[in-house]
Amino acid sequence: MDGLCNVTGASEGININGTDYRLTVPTKLDYGELEREVVARRSNPLRELAQCLGDFSAEDRQNALRAASDSIAGRSCRASAEEVGAFTGTLEGISYTLYLMLRRNHPEIDTPKKAAELLKGLNEATAVELMDVLKRLTAVELVAAKNSLTTEPIQETEKDPHESRGLESIAT
Repeated sequence: MDGLCNVTGASEGININGTDYRLTVPTKLDYGELEREVVARRSNPLRELAQCLGDFSAEDRQNALRAASDSIAGRSCRASAEEVGAFTGTLEGISYTLYLMLRRNHPEIDTPKKAAELLKGLNEATAVELMDVLKRLTAVELVAAKNSLTTEPIQETEKDPHESRGLESIAT
């Protein structure tokens, strides 16, 4: 074959606990939802500060509120690659990614929590296979996204672009 599956975003199958699933290549919308989830999980200094404001003097309370507001105001609404990588390296992040990749072909997987339930009790061989499928399908989109932003195609390198994302942690 000529790699047409990479261009078309063909799904890939895996058997998890006796059930066959088809995982789709994440779309730009999926990556947008992933980024929104990462941004939403950031700590909120104002909420954290509200829990202890009663212990502050009026002046200290004013200074603390100003500092917390400034830290939020200076924050980007975008998630960095490091933030996304840190999140997708956690069990919650892997579950969220799995949910995004299953929901089109499996409407019963309609929340990240339901995707997380699939991960419970996986044997090591299935966990490794799932990790490989996730890597392959997300690598296709990353290369396609990079190529769509340049005039010259970017070739895949020998280095695995998902090493820093921590997808390997699913098998541990």
